[in-house]
Amino acid sequence: MKLNGLLLAPDASNFVVDALKNLEPSVKATTLKKFVDAVLERNLELDNISKAVCEEIFHEWKSESTNSQEFLFITDAFQVPRFKYCKYSRRFLPLQDFAEDARSLLPNSPAMKAFLYAHRYERVLRNPVFAASTKDSIAGTKANASGFKLQPIEFLLALGAREDNVVVLGALTQLKNGQWYLEDPTHLVKLDLSAATFHQGLFPEGTIVLAEGSYDDEVFKVTGIGLPPVEEPHLTRRYFSVPNPFGGSAVDGPAAAVDANMIRLLQTSQASSDMLVLLGETRLDMPGCIEHLETLFLGYSDFPPTAFVLCGNFIGPELAAYNSLTNKVSFLSLSKFAFLLVRVATPTVRRAA
Repeated sequence: MKLNGLLLAPDASNFVVDALKNLEPSVKATTLKKFVDAVLERNLELDNISKAVCEEIFHEWKSESTNSQEFLFITDAFQVPRFKYCKYSRRFLPLQDFAEDARSLLPNSPAMKAFLYAHRYERVLRNPVFAASTKDSIAGTKANASGFKLQPIEFLLALGAREDNVVVLGALTQLKNGQWYLEDPTHLVKLDLSAATFHQGLFPEGTIVLAEGSYDDEVFKVTGIGLPPVEEPHLTRRYFSVPNPFGGSAVDGPAAAVDANMIRLLQTSQASSDMLVLLGETRLDMPGCIEHLETLFLGYSDFPPTAFVLCGNFIGPELAAYNSLTNKVSFLSLSKFAFLLVRVATPTVRRAA
């Protein structure tokens, strides 16, 4: 400092010494040089440097460090907490048993897979609209305040006559190739979709849907089919026994709504043109898939996203018996043009720095 004609006040000197005392000697020397440069850049009128100036410099460095901190994380699928719905407490509770936890991640029986759909169905059914409909149905009322009946499939199968204007909540399934059924926890019914109007959304097998139509002669003739209303995040969190059910940190960590990193991610995405590109049903074993991905990545080279997210299944069911080897070969093929990803990602890194 003296070589530059500067003099630290006693309290300022103590502050700097205390701030740098835990650094390695080489890092300490570099930091001191950076500190002197920061003081000289301020063009102070007095040569005597006060503690306030030192605090301001270190505060700016801390802010810069915070702003450059990563806030987009990748959570290993094996580290995501898994839960089981408890009908007594009406909450999703963390799985404590290791074997049960493993089975929930990689279901090895039809019973475990059925629980996945049952939990998904329960999530939709607890919507206040459907809850009211269920109570009306139990009480024998024809319709709820929304003007429709929500009937279990078991009720339809017990009818001996035609029933019109019926709305059923259930999961789409195929027991035979090309023949669709609707299933709920009580039973399943054959669907006639020839006159159905499909409302906005995608309807793959296993989707929980609302189907409207008439029932006659063991067939539910659908006139309209759509997705149920989406549950608000704050309502979903009420049914979990922990604040952070989605992984990335401890289950008792902060919820997404109050997590500083999540808030920064939201603010950054809203304040800039950055984006995430999500690719669903990525089949690396399909002919031409790798070439199409290469074209896609090159297409984003001028306006690179923050990240590409590729979702599986990455191979078809016909290769399930060889999934380990096939996945390895497919991802090796994908890595052959990894340099394209570097080309795309580099501008993103520079812009975020």
